[in-house]
Amino acid sequence: MGRIWRPRAKAGRLENSGFKISGAPTGDGGPVAIIVVGLSRGGTSAIAASLHALGIHMGDSLHQPNFEDVKLARAFREREWREVKTIIHKYESEHVRFAWKLPDIYWQLSRIHKYCSNPRYIFVYRDIFAIAQRRELVRQIDTMTSMKDCIG
Repeated sequence: MGRIWRPRAKAGRLENSGFKISGAPTGDGGPVAIIVVGLSRGGTSAIAASLHALGIHMGDSLHQPNFEDVKLARAFREREWREVKTIIHKYESEHVRFAWKLPDIYWQLSRIHKYCSNPRYIFVYRDIFAIAQRRELVRQIDTMTSMKDCIG
């Protein structure tokens, strides 16, 4: 499963294992939904690509290179909650574990948490300036405007 991050002083500096597991896993050991959460242009696609390379199901309508399930993303963005729930339950019935990556999922985490039998989360953090610069390159959005969007 991995080590829990605990800061430790070592010769006057902190040692960091690189990640932290927060809270105890819940559920009955059934199918696991891995939810990748983060801001657009913040590194969620890299995590999703890694999960895909490990053989974790990423959806029936997977779109590369961003590794988003097109059908599930559409249902989510159009707030078709019954369809979202139906797709999640289908994936849970067909796979021991599946992953779902969608940058804007953060605004409905409590809802998605209820739809999944045994959810796990990977929160991807990147500094706001780096995200804003990437958005400026890809979407031609002004860096300062993008930084404000990331904060609020």
